[in-house]
Amino acid sequence: MSTLSLDSIAVDCPNAAELTAFYASLLDVENEGDCIHIRDGAVEIWFQEVENYRAPTWPTQERGQQVHFDFAARDWNAAVARAESLGATRTPAEPGEHDVVVMLDPADHTFCMCKPWDEIADKLPEADDVPTLTNLTVDCGDVQALAKFYHDFAGFEQVDFGSWGAVRSDPLGLVLFQPVENYQAPTWPTQERGQQIHFDFHTADRDAYVAKATELGAEVQYVAGGFTVMKDPAGHPFCICNPAECELGK
Repeated sequence: MSTLSLDSIAVDCPNAAELTAFYASLLDVENEGDCIHIRDGAVEIWFQEVENYRAPTWPTQERGQQVHFDFAARDWNAAVARAESLGATRTPAEPGEHDVVVMLDPADHTFCMCKPWDEIADKLPEADDVPTLTNLTVDCGDVQALAKFYHDFAGFEQVDFGSWGAVRSDPLGLVLFQPVENYQAPTWPTQERGQQIHFDFHTADRDAYVAKATELGAEVQYVAGGFTVMKDPAGHPFCICNPAECELGK
């Protein structure tokens, strides 16, 4: 069976051009119209317009945040100011931590601007106020079970992260699973509790990995040319894509 890579992240939004411009400016990368690339071009973040888009409701579970970005910068307070100058806002709710500011992007997705820890200091951009993506954080009810699912499904290394679950994936990096009280899963494809952000996995053996994910507790939701939409055991949608099939329109 061929390898599986997590090198694409999709973000739901009402206006793809607007949100692409925001993140391109925030991270100081090229604006490619409806996507940007990070990790020296190895990871794509793309923005998909959703009809009747409804924003997350952090910290409540009415619609939940589902998945969010965590950023860090050499001067994280300056990075917060940079984000605000581009249209982000601080959330009225406080996370209860002194080294994190929770913010909302122009589509009201939550993201965290964090004080950097020592082991990532040499990976941060030279500009003090330009943040880098340190990890993605996924809401769920059973953090260790979801970390184990992605370890077993994709072969990601499980990482000790205290009371949270965590895996490390190349080229994306760290994916965290945080426990949420009274967690409620997304309702894709409806916007009752939208998916907000989802992972795209790429492989030449789509059928084999669909079968593997199913054996591990995921469920097939939708099949189209070149990709299969599934839900993980916590109900988060993800796609398994064969890039060659997508390019050929199969």
